[in-house]
Amino acid sequence: MTRPPLFPYRHFASDDDGCMFCSEFALVKYSEPTRLVIPLKCRCWTCDNCRPARKARLEAEAMAGAPTIFITLTTRRREGWCPDRAARRLVTAWRTVRAEYLKKHGPRSCDFLAVFEATKLGWPHLHIVARAKWVDQRWLSRRMGALIGSPIVDVREVGNLSKRAAYITKYIGKNPHRFAGVKRYWRSLKYLTPADDQEPADPSCFPLWEIKRMNWRYVCFEYARMGWQVDYTREGAAVSRPPPEVGR
Repeated sequence: MTRPPLFPYRHFASDDDGCMFCSEFALVKYSEPTRLVIPLKCRCWTCDNCRPARKARLEAEAMAGAPTIFITLTTRRREGWCPDRAARRLVTAWRTVRAEYLKKHGPRSCDFLAVFEATKLGWPHLHIVARAKWVDQRWLSRRMGALIGSPIVDVREVGNLSKRAAYITKYIGKNPHRFAGVKRYWRSLKYLTPADDQEPADPSCFPLWEIKRMNWRYVCFEYARMGWQVDYTREGAAVSRPPPEVGR
């Protein structure tokens, strides 16, 4: 299989956060008789192009875990604390109470996905969707008060599918906030359980691919300039080799 010639590339560009500009690089998958050109996006929550997709993916993951309860944990403002420290202490407290719950109810009794939200004053709230029978609100309030002095918690049971979707849209995918030292969101290992009957893919079946250090639209332009047919898709573009010329 003959690959197209290497195109000129742009120098690596970065924004103020040290991330590459969105779609500055392109991934080309080689599979006869077509090529698939995919823009490599920055996937940053601060990017206007990537944020809607990240939000939709987070909401989909939250729904896919089939949660049965909603939990909200808060933090009180304390002298000498900053929002970042409060967020780190909140994560530690949640890990502690979940470990206690698992010890009592079993290792798979509380799979979860947790998302940070910043209040108007910039302090952290932790929204959690969990697949569990029930978490006693009085017990959780007592434990959070003992661990970080923040006994205000909220526990709600999922009534139906529409209520689950409404909660996830309102809280989980709203605007996950990044506090220093913690993730915007994370989930337990088994929250999304893979299918047991899926066989691992054979790497030899994967098409060849190459990363182009250039904007994906310029890659498509170069293919079009060589006479290839370019059809834009939702993911990027499908490029087809021109048919051979047939003599009369």
